[in-house]
Amino acid sequence: MTTLIPECEDQVLEWAACVNEDKLIVCYLKDVKNVLHVHDLSTGDHLHKIPLPLEIGSVTDFSGDKRYSEWFYMLESTIIPSVSYHVDMTKSPPDVQVFRETEIQDFDESHYNFKQEFYNSKDGTGIPMIIASRKDCKQDGSEPCMLYGYGGFNQSISPSFEDEQLFFVQHYGYYAIANIRGGGEYGEKWHNAGRLLNKVCKFIPLFRLNYDNRS
Repeated sequence: MTTLIPECEDQVLEWAACVNEDKLIVCYLKDVKNVLHVHDLSTGDHLHKIPLPLEIGSVTDFSGDKRYSEWFYMLESTIIPSVSYHVDMTKSPPDVQVFRETEIQDFDESHYNFKQEFYNSKDGTGIPMIIASRKDCKQDGSEPCMLYGYGGFNQSISPSFEDEQLFFVQHYGYYAIANIRGGGEYGEKWHNAGRLLNKVCKFIPLFRLNYDNRS
């Protein structure tokens, strides 16, 4: 057996597909965000990295075939609705263009902040958390926050669009997703570190409209 593409320590393989006769599209999860790479199907050599317009986003759909030089992918994020992109493999690097966008009335992406932070768990392990908010939100603890976290069954919680998430950010404050251990965000070790006797806590959705700075 020959290893075509070596395993990446800092990336989790999600799927792979062949296009344009001899090109392999590989989708990884890196720090809870998707990345796309193009490899040569016969040698495994890395050829290109497909640019993703959303720095913190998830590839939620793919359409392509070995027979064709074009393929499509769909990208979205916690408060950013899906956008479909067309990729032309006849060009080098591949040409990526918007194919179809989901529009929401009166929604302007430039009015929002969307970032990823890492916080230390009790044992010092860095836990990723994605945070979305309006740009005019205060950062003094006075704004409400909805916090969601889930770690279990090797399921990765990557950023995906939900209208209720956008509604909360538009009208209330911060929306945060903590990627606690037990999921599949960093592979099998991450999964095992949050299961059975290693599971020390459970996150549930948190909805608070009143915050008084008390500990």
